[in-house]
Amino acid sequence: MPAASRVSDKTLGIERTDLDAGVMADLGVFSRILQDAETVYVSIDSVERFTQLLNFLQNVAEDGYDVQAELMARPDAVTVATVHKMKGLEFPAVFVADVEAQRFPPAARGYSGWLPAECMAPVLARGAYGGTASRNGEARLFYTAMTRAERYLYISGAANLPGGKKARRVSPYAGQLQHAELRRDAVDPGVPPLATPAIAEPCRRGDASVLPTTYSQIRYYLRCPHDYRLRTVYGFSPPIVEMFGYGQTVHAAVGKLHEQFPNHAPTKDEARRISDDVFHLKHVPPSREPETRPGAYENAKQAAANILASYACDYVDDFHHQRQVERPFEVPIKDAVISGTIDLLLRLDDNGHLVGAGVIDFKAMEGGPDATTRADLDWGDLSLQVQLYARGATQVLGENARTGAVHLLKDGQRVEVPVDDAAITDAVANVEWAVARIIDGDFPMRPSPSKCIGCDFKRICPQRRQDFTSLDPPPDLHLPDGQRVSAPAFSDIADS
Repeated sequence: MPAASRVSDKTLGIERTDLDAGVMADLGVFSRILQDAETVYVSIDSVERFTQLLNFLQNVAEDGYDVQAELMARPDAVTVATVHKMKGLEFPAVFVADVEAQRFPPAARGYSGWLPAECMAPVLARGAYGGTASRNGEARLFYTAMTRAERYLYISGAANLPGGKKARRVSPYAGQLQHAELRRDAVDPGVPPLATPAIAEPCRRGDASVLPTTYSQIRYYLRCPHDYRLRTVYGFSPPIVEMFGYGQTVHAAVGKLHEQFPNHAPTKDEARRISDDVFHLKHVPPSREPETRPGAYENAKQAAANILASYACDYVDDFHHQRQVERPFEVPIKDAVISGTIDLLLRLDDNGHLVGAGVIDFKAMEGGPDATTRADLDWGDLSLQVQLYARGATQVLGENARTGAVHLLKDGQRVEVPVDDAAITDAVANVEWAVARIIDGDFPMRPSPSKCIGCDFKRICPQRRQDFTSLDPPPDLHLPDGQRVSAPAFSDIADS
């Protein structure tokens, strides 16, 4: 393992400390580097594993790993970045700085990275990371920098750098530009300088006034805005648990059941077969002796088959004149667009015509055989999701969904969630409330024992209660059985 991947939280000095925004952002980048270094992929070294990979790509990957757009609206500010980061992008004006000899192109130097030199030998042999990389490669990089400009290109350098002992020579690249047809008003004293523009107040770009996001992101803010900040703004990635993807593969199997049995319910054996065909866990390798020594993969596969068999047996009516479909949707609200994928249970007449539909949110991980487990679920979170998706159903159906429910596959229970106009209006108001504060950069810590104990970032969070800049809370959410509750950022918070 590379030395860098062994750095601990204690070594970084970030255990339960207060860190400013700049440090947190840098640590977010560093966190991703460490996780990339430690990523472990199950090897594809047999026909069985290759088949599993194909099954995963066909049944799960398409919907389970949607790439989302940039989640945070950015201010209309100057972008400072390396040339490598700007590949493929363009800007109205580009400033290429530090174009001097031994800076661009860089001076020769040895490799000084964290990875062992023997691991880097192939790329070092090609001239990368050494400063003596092929001049053709450096020239291509300089060309990339120049061609990022749409209208204005400024290339600058300095003969006397801070701390320098002697004057720098002109970069050979800048020297070649002397023969190009370029405006030289910045260096030719005979040309009058351009007028200095007036200083403008910072404002958001017109195309960034709408925040594209998903329900999954909003729910983190409604639980604890500081969690949202660490996760979405700073880019900290939570650890990948062993059972990552289990809920998605069970969900895919439910969809496959309805696809293959549109007119009648499958038998338990048929449901088990479909579950086995679709099942895949990316981060859990199968046992080498599955028949005699089943492991975590085989146990999870068996549990998924039992869930599908029970669903097919207990909810026969779902397959008679009804059809489960999954459709993408977007909900435009004030200052944001919420996107996602909605589960609909369509009701059809004898001629196959649509006569009604309901939103049904299948949950494979929540719930359990003990009925008391249901009381520990976050019904505010579950209800808000169904109500928001009911709003999204208008784009799929042209009308609101008539019913909404959360289906707990583990304990075979379906709980009706209110999706009337009042419930949906208050659900949307909660999302708009969160979006407004995200855009304003309001990310207070809202800790509580129940939330912090399972938080992905508890080791780098001081867990001190902070207030919102605005004390006006969103309206209470509508729960099953006529109950009401406020968002967890208000209803589940420690006193101090």
